[in-house]
Amino acid sequence: ALVEARVALGQAYLARGRHGDAVAELEAAHAELVGVDDLLIAAAQRALAWARLAEGGPRNAESAVRLLRFAKGRVKRAAPEDDRAAMEELSEVLHALAEAHSRLGQADKGLKALDAAEELRSRQVPGGSVGPGDL
Repeated sequence: ALVEARVALGQAYLARGRHGDAVAELEAAHAELVGVDDLLIAAAQRALAWARLAEGGPRNAESAVRLLRFAKGRVKRAAPEDDRAAMEELSEVLHALAEAHSRLGQADKGLKALDAAEELRSRQVPGGSVGPGDL
């Protein structure tokens, strides 16, 4: 519950342009992720990656890529094939990864992540979905 609250507060700071506060709150949440649900961990890592991207600079973009790779791996390893929430989280992670790669001038990697996110969304159908291991 505390981690969820910290992530929500960090996202609110980010939405209001308070990037430093967002990073501080999301880093605190990230430090408390032991034993937390895998999707919450992925969401916290994604939120921290967006906060780092908002601060700008290549170091922050590289940090965001690392966080997002961990988040992607966590969702892909932990989520069952029919978990819609996991597929939505994976799609969000892939979109953020595309942005992080584009900030580093890595258009090919950014497009690959964006294509994977779009494929994931297009393959989701009522009563079924593409699994996290498929991407």
